[in-house]
Amino acid sequence: MSSVLINKRAFWRELATNGSYETPAMGLSWRVRKWPFWRAVVYHVRVNLVVVRCGTLALFRLFNPVRWAEACHDMVKIAELCGGRITISGLEKLFGRQGPFVFVCNHMSSVETLQLAGITATFSDTTFIVKKSLMSYPFMGSLLKGMRAIAITRRDPREDLQCVLEEGAERLSRGISIIVFPQATRSDVFCRKKFTSIGAKLALRSKVPVIPVAVKTDFVENGTLIKDLGRVCPERPICYRFGPVLEVTGNGKAAHAKTIEFITGCLREWGGKIEDE
Repeated sequence: MSSVLINKRAFWRELATNGSYETPAMGLSWRVRKWPFWRAVVYHVRVNLVVVRCGTLALFRLFNPVRWAEACHDMVKIAELCGGRITISGLEKLFGRQGPFVFVCNHMSSVETLQLAGITATFSDTTFIVKKSLMSYPFMGSLLKGMRAIAITRRDPREDLQCVLEEGAERLSRGISIIVFPQATRSDVFCRKKFTSIGAKLALRSKVPVIPVAVKTDFVENGTLIKDLGRVCPERPICYRFGPVLEVTGNGKAAHAKTIEFITGCLREWGGKIEDE
């Protein structure tokens, strides 16, 4: 495999200086090129080894935002080693801005969960809003607890909203940005009607800006039997685009509508699937 992969310091310097990043041209091993099954094995084994390492560190209280950002960069490198072409753009909008922020993002696959915090780490410590069931996963659960992720049940919308507003406000007050995936579950189809305004409500409550984030991450498909173990498709680029900094006013509906408009526009440009156009 190629050794052209960018190291973490250069990766973050590129994001902090230019607000963008693109995977450098590189050669791939013949196994990765020719054998789809081998690609998937290499990708999922390496990703899970990183999760195990981070989860173990968290169990011994040795986990911190820096270690998580470094792990997310490892996830970027793993995708690139398996043929992934990553494009990140729009971060220049955060130049000169003081966080924290609420990043509101569509949720296509496990890829953005594993990589996004390493990208936003250039500007702010970051945590997630996640399904409560993930907290019971071996290693992943301890990792998420080490990140102080906010866990919701996705069964009672009123209870979940209260949890997000209270715990989210506490994280934001400490300068920790929050990544919100308002879709009920990850899907390669973006449904605007199911994209809730929970991110805008949290930002309004805490008086912080919303940053829309559009992602196209079907590089890894959602698995049929085990959702986290899907096919790896290097012909599909991994795209991240950060939108404008939105100040949330009134009831937050305007910021929410602009977020949906931004994500929809990016997915349309990238050839993504949009359900309710």
